[in-house]
Amino acid sequence: MAKDIPRGSAAQIIETFDRLALEYDSFIAPGTPLAPDFQAQIDLLLKLCETYGRPRVLDIGCGTGQHLLCLAPAIRRGVGADISSAMVARARTNAQRAGTDNLAFVHGQATDLEPDRLGHFDVILLIGTLEHILEPDLALRRASSLLASGGRILVIMPHKANLAFLWKRLVTGRQPVIFDSDRSYAVRDLKSLARRVGLTATRVDPLPFAVKRVEVAGPPRLLRALAAVVSLIPLPVTRGAFAITFKRA
Repeated sequence: MAKDIPRGSAAQIIETFDRLALEYDSFIAPGTPLAPDFQAQIDLLLKLCETYGRPRVLDIGCGTGQHLLCLAPAIRRGVGADISSAMVARARTNAQRAGTDNLAFVHGQATDLEPDRLGHFDVILLIGTLEHILEPDLALRRASSLLASGGRILVIMPHKANLAFLWKRLVTGRQPVIFDSDRSYAVRDLKSLARRVGLTATRVDPLPFAVKRVEVAGPPRLLRALAAVVSLIPLPVTRGAFAITFKRA
């Protein structure tokens, strides 16, 4: 990383995700080591989309577009937005290769997206996104302004007390984050944040979060076995991640 990029800044976030764009599909996509986590997310998203028939979907922090690509057959229109121009370029390439004609990808950060430019959406996604945003309250407020009547915002993120994070903290002595600006949330934290911007939670769904995501030497076999057993308890903290659905209050 260039030394003149301030740690925890928007510039650092952009630089990091630009650098990851070409390899991102090798670990966040079907057929990768994290495929079970990814598929659990897709199954949940498909159920939500079914309630709207064929909805218009906005994916904020879309990365290389893999979630929208999986949803494309079930939705009327999908728009992905990302702060990384390299991620957007990769998403467009992926959509072209897949032959989809109902997806579009735009370059922009969550706090700058405008309904006059993009329109309104039945479903808005922030998957592994909100915890990296410097102004999460503003991002949620902006997402709310893009909701169609009766629409829903779905946020997916790791629980701050999951075993993968606890292991990394134990080994490194550091907070288990990618950026200095990252925030770790429990469900109650996110509900409190949402209330401040006029949103209310309608449901919470526990989701898996693989222990092998940690960015240090892999946890011992005993811890992996413990994580597998604990994950059978259907709670956000024990499964490792969660999806929380919001509507306007």
